[in-house]
Amino acid sequence: MQAMARSVMLCCMLVSCSSGGDSPSPFDDLAQETLRSGVVTFRVWIADTPATRQRGLMDATEADLATRSDGAIRGMLFVFPTSQRVSFFMRDTEVPLDLAYLDETGRIVETHALIPLDETPVPSSVPVRYALEVRAGRLPIGVGDVIELP
Repeated sequence: MQAMARSVMLCCMLVSCSSGGDSPSPFDDLAQETLRSGVVTFRVWIADTPATRQRGLMDATEADLATRSDGAIRGMLFVFPTSQRVSFFMRDTEVPLDLAYLDETGRIVETHALIPLDETPVPSSVPVRYALEVRAGRLPIGVGDVIELP
């Protein structure tokens, strides 16, 4: 009986240690950066190649996008080689996301709420250099705010 109680306690400790957005993710093979906008901190994976931009956050889970134990908001920053009109959709993405399109200075020019598994394109209305995706409801800044980029 004591061995079972110890096993249950160990299991509970492992589960609690893996919460908080700090657990390993299938996206951890990507470069990561810390971004800031005022007091808001983001810890993002960088998608800066055609392959990583195409993959995006497909198959991401709630755990992958959980806020980190240090308070940093988890997400992905898409970096394009030049400012251009881009479009996003939610193929194979079950977690609702907020999308911010940013100009070359890091200023947010528009935001969108993305619906899980919806393949309807969500185009930028102007050329942008970056796009930031975070779990829905976790984007505490908006149009006109500037994110300090790496």
